[in-house]
Amino acid sequence: MPTGSYRVDYHLVQTIYFEPGQVPSGPEFAQLWSATRIFGSHRVVGAFWHFGGEIPSELPQFEIGSLGHVEPLLAKGAQPIYGGGTVAQKNVARDSTIDSDFYFAFCDASRWQVGETMPSLLLSISGQWFEKAGVEVVLKMLKESFAVADRRAPPYGLIDLAPSEDCFAGMAYVSTWMQRLPLHRWVEQGNWVYAASRKGDRARGIYWGNYFGPKILTRLGGRENFIRRYREQTKSADQAPNAHIWEFTNGVFVSLCLNPMGCKPGVPLDYSAMFNLQWLQRELGAKGVLCGWDVDSAAGADSESSRETVHVPIGQTQSNFVSQSFSNLNVAEMEWIRACLNEAGELAQKYFSMNKAGSLNPAALDRAFGCWLSQWQSRTGAEDPNTIINCIGLAFGQSLVDCLGMRWVVVTDSNGTDMGVCFGEPANRVLVFPTHAVAKRLETKETDFLQKLFEATRAQINGLNQIKK
Repeated sequence: MPTGSYRVDYHLVQTIYFEPGQVPSGPEFAQLWSATRIFGSHRVVGAFWHFGGEIPSELPQFEIGSLGHVEPLLAKGAQPIYGGGTVAQKNVARDSTIDSDFYFAFCDASRWQVGETMPSLLLSISGQWFEKAGVEVVLKMLKESFAVADRRAPPYGLIDLAPSEDCFAGMAYVSTWMQRLPLHRWVEQGNWVYAASRKGDRARGIYWGNYFGPKILTRLGGRENFIRRYREQTKSADQAPNAHIWEFTNGVFVSLCLNPMGCKPGVPLDYSAMFNLQWLQRELGAKGVLCGWDVDSAAGADSESSRETVHVPIGQTQSNFVSQSFSNLNVAEMEWIRACLNEAGELAQKYFSMNKAGSLNPAALDRAFGCWLSQWQSRTGAEDPNTIINCIGLAFGQSLVDCLGMRWVVVTDSNGTDMGVCFGEPANRVLVFPTHAVAKRLETKETDFLQKLFEATRAQINGLNQIKK
């Protein structure tokens, strides 16, 4: 087969979002993974690990749905297992992600621009695999996946059919991002992360299939009321149902029509799906379930300017900043900082040959960012800008912690949730959001700013220390 001849036109994607701390156990993960054997004998590339465990530097190959690499982790207890596997047509696909035939992954919460993403289970299969396995077989597996996940009362889940360029093997629905995604997916992700991290009672959107958890069902007027009304809506003229309603202990799954192919990209929408979609949009929209930005938490146009360095002046009370709440980092966030520090060191070595033992001080980070930006603008820089924002920003934040005695905190306010570093008591506090500082300069293409920001922050801290004396 000649190179570049394989094409995946669309993917069938199932994504289930979990509340932090309410994720599937190891045995439940094994049950979900082993169910993928329905797709036959295929070699996938991937890995499995416990939280905080090491991810193999070279990912092994194994049979889809096999438990050989999972059982050693199960032997250590029921703690959650992360990871998964993926497969594409080797050497013939135009892109290993866009033409992925299979992608299965379970990942923990992480941060993405406007807030914290939820832990998520992702299954994506190509149209070729979906049609070969058959609608009934695949839907049975997806229903069983929701049944397993329902034990943890997830807030929301979906099943979507989307063009390959619109979902990139389903990664458009989790926290891994591709710059080539359509603009509407970026907006959708931003709205969802903000609404989900702040409320937990919203739907990401309306897709062929939607799982509604307890909080959403409450907003919809109660479980029984919603099911009764949607059951009436989805009756055909002969009183036969034209959509699925799967009831679980905690949540309810509803579809727009019986066959996902009725919502296949590029063909007219199924007749019943069109009317069921209209009903759901009116119902969810009127009850505030469709995710978006709350009007009552909107901030002024210049409010984001505070997301760099905030110094509470002497004598100003904390009541002026009552909308901010602070919490300590969790284990996942501390692990993320360590991973980003390693990435920042690799960037420094790559872009200006810094010695591996060299210090990631603000000047070195300025130079690494400037070199990367120059290559990125000339389209020779390979790293995703979000990767640069995170690894450079968090490395800068760590330098403030190490050199100026600041500490890491998680800050929640009207702008959302972000990681920052702070110094001082609530009444007189210096607060820096390092990743936001880098993101702002990426937008304006400014360089050589981290050393200046470091000095400005040190001056503020010295001023506080002088007053204490």
